[in-house]
Amino acid sequence: MSLAATKVKKGVLIAFSLMWGTLIILDFFNKHPGYFFSFKYFRYFGLIMSVVLLAIVAWYYNHRIDKADNKYLRFNGLSIFLLINIIFAFVIIANKNYSYSPLNFSDLFVFQCKGALMVVLLYLFTALMRNFGRFVNQKVFLQKPHWSLDVATGLLSYGLIMFALGCFRFLNPTTLLMVFFVFALVKITYFFKGIINDMTKPLELDGINGLGWASFFVMVLFLSANFLSNIAPFPQGFDSRNFYVNISEAVALNSSLIEGFQPYNWSLIMATGSILFEHIHLTLGISFLGFVLCLVPAYKIATDYLDLNKNYVLCALALVSVSPAIANQLFVELKVDFGLLFFQLVSLWYFFKLTRDNERPITTNRIIRNYLLLGLLVGFGLGIKLINLFLVFTLNILIWWSKKHVQGLYAVILLSTTFLMFSGVDETSGLADSHLSLGIVKIVSLVAGLALLGMSFMKDREYTLNRIMKSAIFVIGISLPMIPWIAKNAIESEDKSLKSLILGKNPGPDLNTTTIINNYEKK
Repeated sequence: MSLAATKVKKGVLIAFSLMWGTLIILDFFNKHPGYFFSFKYFRYFGLIMSVVLLAIVAWYYNHRIDKADNKYLRFNGLSIFLLINIIFAFVIIANKNYSYSPLNFSDLFVFQCKGALMVVLLYLFTALMRNFGRFVNQKVFLQKPHWSLDVATGLLSYGLIMFALGCFRFLNPTTLLMVFFVFALVKITYFFKGIINDMTKPLELDGINGLGWASFFVMVLFLSANFLSNIAPFPQGFDSRNFYVNISEAVALNSSLIEGFQPYNWSLIMATGSILFEHIHLTLGISFLGFVLCLVPAYKIATDYLDLNKNYVLCALALVSVSPAIANQLFVELKVDFGLLFFQLVSLWYFFKLTRDNERPITTNRIIRNYLLLGLLVGFGLGIKLINLFLVFTLNILIWWSKKHVQGLYAVILLSTTFLMFSGVDETSGLADSHLSLGIVKIVSLVAGLALLGMSFMKDREYTLNRIMKSAIFVIGISLPMIPWIAKNAIESEDKSLKSLILGKNPGPDLNTTTIINNYEKK
């Protein structure tokens, strides 16, 4: 294709894209008239102009002012904290005239201080998790330092400790403060050095252009504004108010685990705020913290393993941060989904890391430690929300992924499906009885899976045994964080089926589609 033809084609594509985008925008406002009136009666032009000016000043300070090689003058953690507090002040002042009751300067200042204190407390909580996670990863799993992996391991350890304390009604401020003291003490020098580095070490901004800076500022702006909404007496959303945060409050009130419900690892961690301070601000803050934690592994996956430009990655993360579906769970429906997403992203990042490490010789002992840690991360995520079961089978299939050994790959796919059917996991939907050929599918999948596994073994014995070992260690790791919940559910529920052991005792009527049909439609 000639150069002229290429330019014409590119021009036609750009023109069509502009036309199509314009039609989509017009149709969107036609179907969502509320947004039209939001723009028509917009009340925050002063706030917008203030934050735009702040962004320009911050960019100019970072890129133009001669810092004379003084690291304390460069953009660092303290700079971010100052930026967040300035945004807090702008947002609070912009909203002071829209309160249901008159507000004076002292009221606004107290609200500002609450926001700043919440940021500090959540940072210290994260620093403690990172410190203990670094200790566990170094001593047990022989891992090099990585921020997200250390935080995830620390949260995993903290969640299991809270479960153990909850079994004996020891979830009170004294015991949690003792746990935090131990978390800091195990690597006390590393803990304080980490805080000093976070506050004073200049941010790595090499290669960040105007797009990257604008995207970063938009993220900080929207996250800061949404964060302030969580300084409230109770959550706004129905699900968070009546289920997820309600579990955290019930745990705090009882100083123990509560009866029923499926595993609630993240709600248990969220209960830290209510236990320590007897108000819900920090509880909601920990739910919010899950999304902030997600940004780090998402950025690392995109830049380290997908080789994407860091400015485009920051832009994508900013777009995700401001999307209504995400914002809804940042200040309305504060649930456990971002805590789960954080463990999923860390699990994926760690799996990619293991895949790259497999290019070099590795000992059996190291394989056991690596895949046990991967299983623990995925298993703890499964204890946050059972939808993480999808990641369990996805990673198990990826462990077997090889173009040269398709028999083993197909075998694990079929055997995974067989496990779902024989274990009764599909009964959670209440539609298992409607699968008329379920028995035949079970047998066919089992036989075909075993046959393909045998073929893989005959083709390459070493490869097959290596993958079986990795999958077995991975599954054992997944089981360890789930065993305490299964034991709890077994004690509480008279029904010992797999469904009851996983989902727990139903606090309400045990209803599903089949029960409703039998009780009502057939009468």
